[in-house]
Amino acid sequence: MPLDGLTLHAVRDELTKKIIDAKPEKIYQPEKDEIVLTFRSQGEHLRLVLSASANNPRVCLTQSQKENPAAPPLFCMLLRKHLLPCRLIGIEQPDFERMLIFVFEGYNELGDTCQKKLAVEIMGKHSNIILIGEENKIIDSVKRIDFTVSQKRQVLPGLFYEMPPGQDKQNPLATTGEQISEIVHAAEGEQLVDKLILSHFTGLSPLICREIVYRALGGTQVRVSELGFSEREKLVRELERFFSEIEHGQFQPCIIIEENKYIDFAAVKITQYENIARLEQFSSMCEVIDTFYRTRDLSERMHQKSASLLKLVSNQIERCSKKIDIHNDTIAKSLKRDDKKNKADLIMANIYCIKQGMKEVTVQDFYHNNEEVTLTLDENLHPQKYAQKLYQQYNKLKTAESYAREQLKLVTEELLYLENVYEFLQEAKTSADLAEIREELAEQGYLQKQPDKKNRTKEKKIMPMKFESSDGYTIYVGKNNTQNDYITHKLARSEDIWLHTKDFHGSHAVIKKEHGKEIPDNTILEGAELAAYYSKARNSTKIPVDYTQIKYVKKPPKSRPGMVIYDNFATIYVDSCLLYTSDAADD
Repeated sequence: MPLDGLTLHAVRDELTKKIIDAKPEKIYQPEKDEIVLTFRSQGEHLRLVLSASANNPRVCLTQSQKENPAAPPLFCMLLRKHLLPCRLIGIEQPDFERMLIFVFEGYNELGDTCQKKLAVEIMGKHSNIILIGEENKIIDSVKRIDFTVSQKRQVLPGLFYEMPPGQDKQNPLATTGEQISEIVHAAEGEQLVDKLILSHFTGLSPLICREIVYRALGGTQVRVSELGFSEREKLVRELERFFSEIEHGQFQPCIIIEENKYIDFAAVKITQYENIARLEQFSSMCEVIDTFYRTRDLSERMHQKSASLLKLVSNQIERCSKKIDIHNDTIAKSLKRDDKKNKADLIMANIYCIKQGMKEVTVQDFYHNNEEVTLTLDENLHPQKYAQKLYQQYNKLKTAESYAREQLKLVTEELLYLENVYEFLQEAKTSADLAEIREELAEQGYLQKQPDKKNRTKEKKIMPMKFESSDGYTIYVGKNNTQNDYITHKLARSEDIWLHTKDFHGSHAVIKKEHGKEIPDNTILEGAELAAYYSKARNSTKIPVDYTQIKYVKKPPKSRPGMVIYDNFATIYVDSCLLYTSDAADD
């Protein structure tokens, strides 16, 4: 659900208690539409995320930390210049709208006290983060809005900041009991009661409007025309009580869960779903928002970042598939080449009785027990030249088959490699994962190599996933082909155990053997589960995983990253159900 005014009011209430009078210590911009401010307040470091994402806009304290770009964007630098010397003195929510304005106080160049504001507008695709200076003038924004985008409201440096267009609704916190009663008792028509509430009061989402109706009338699908006087009075009392609780900060943050998936959240306890869904209660509204959006936002952003690479690899996979079809067709046609050689042999054996101009001739086929066979001829060619033509066609098909089989092997290997890369791209979790895969594709010639930076003095450290088995053994798992090569051919030793899914694309896994100890069967099972989980077969059951010692795993000469051959192996069948926590490898 989008953040409504009620949720933002709960967030404002929480932030006011935690970060008012604090100064921002650091400001980052990990995404083009996302700002992170860190505060030192009440003895702890707090990280405030402000996101103007079209799909997942939000304001909340967060525990997660994203990678920041090497060079901070211009808007980030501007925020640092204007806000780092300032102190947060207030958080405003005008008219209960879906926006928060953070008010900072500091000093200008002349040493006079001045105020600067950071407006965060949570409005779907129109969400924005706007830095406002003195005289209410816009300094800059994370999204600049000019006439080509909107003719009603422009957001550009130097312009006066204007509030977003209003919706002609009433602020729940500024509405009296008499006004509520007048709205409810004057309502007519067949519209649903929750739509009536939604159309008259700002800052309330459809979920909250349905909840108010459910609490007052015991159902959500109630029409205005069905309301008698007593029902209308119940609705008025519930609205008054609900708005009073909001005004006094009586929030009960929760996430609604259905079939183990987060489907919605709210600042108040939701009862309308009864037994259809369950609630997970939280003590913090920020924690609810952070929990709800963290996985979804990361997934969507990674999909956006990997889209170009996925398209590139997908196109290459399609190209390889077409080449395979062509080579297979060439091989199929070449299998009939012996017919041309046999025909040429029969013509040369019977050349004495064949004259130019004949369209066909019947001879004895010494390849098939001297049975009579009729051969078609080229009446425009001498029989000997026609036979030579057939020999040439035979040799051409023979050469074509040899070339096609050679190319088929290479293209099949390339296809397997690309499908493996595609799988790793889909599983990439961070920008660093994508950067490694991009670098690998550049090394293989699929992308143009990026020029090395002048200040790059150290070789980039490869960080595969690191796990610990229940028996205390270390297990490494590669997140891409480069990491697969690293853990298999550099990190591992000859007695370590190597694992990989049989006939499925996926990660290499290596179990490090401790000196003088045999690796327990249970650890091998857990290593196989890891290999199965980080493979294309993740959602399958009874997944075959091959395992052997590293000394039996070889990399063929000139083979692509991640490609190996192995022998002296055993196969174990597992289900990919894992409860491990991974860390970056330190080796």
